[in-house]
Amino acid sequence: VEETEVTQDEALAAADIVIAGVPHPKFKIEASKVKPGAIAVNFSQFSNFGEGIEEHTTFVPAIGKVTIAMLERNLHRLHMASEAA
Repeated sequence: VEETEVTQDEALAAADIVIAGVPHPKFKIEASKVKPGAIAVNFSQFSNFGEGIEEHTTFVPAIGKVTIAMLERNLHRLHMASEAA
């Protein structure tokens, strides 16, 4: 992981894929900040994207429990590997 000068708004405007997984009901990414045509994936149990996101992106409103479990397992493996290095 490296420090960057890129702002969140700049990253959202340039990203082809945006994955949001903030576990809080008040966190929202405004649809207007996401690049038109991008893929927006909601990884949280709460909707992390504002109204209108499906109008200019390919929107994935939720992912399955098995996908979440595998992503958490992989995150744990990455953490363990980084500690061992």
